[in-house]
Amino acid sequence: MKVKIRDGRCVRIREAKRSDAEELLCHIKELAKERIYLLMEPEETPKTVEEEEKFINIYQKKNRKFLVALVDGRIVGSADCRIGRFRKTGHTASFGVAVRKEYRNLGIGTALLSELMKWAEEMGAEKLWLSVFSTNERAISLYKKLGFEVECIRNGQFRIDGKYVDEIIMAKWIR
Repeated sequence: MKVKIRDGRCVRIREAKRSDAEELLCHIKELAKERIYLLMEPEETPKTVEEEEKFINIYQKKNRKFLVALVDGRIVGSADCRIGRFRKTGHTASFGVAVRKEYRNLGIGTALLSELMKWAEEMGAEKLWLSVFSTNERAISLYKKLGFEVECIRNGQFRIDGKYVDEIIMAKWIR
């Protein structure tokens, strides 16, 4: 799928492939360096291309989806979605999104999430949910724009640079 982004360029959204592993590894390491958007610290990211390939392989299953966003042939964003694996959670889907700093506020996150939401609904999900740092105002704004609402706040759930940060759980019913 191709979508025009705010700066006039096109972003191509497609499923991640094993051949993306090296570039995805660089993508995640770059995002982890910011230390304020991803749960993992830079030293907790996959170490090798083989580890990243294993992660991609996990998402080749029926109840998972892993997308990449490419601008000018380069991976600038990624998003993953998981349908609940147990019968009691099979009506839910959780997801995460990561867009490189220089490509934020262009509509790439919206494009990735829209594709994941469509896929989750096709898979029978009734409720989408996510977890976000309370300090990530940009992401919270995007999720609200897409109809997500705050369901709960886990106070001090994370410690980032010695400061406690709340976890916000947001959800959207799609059926």
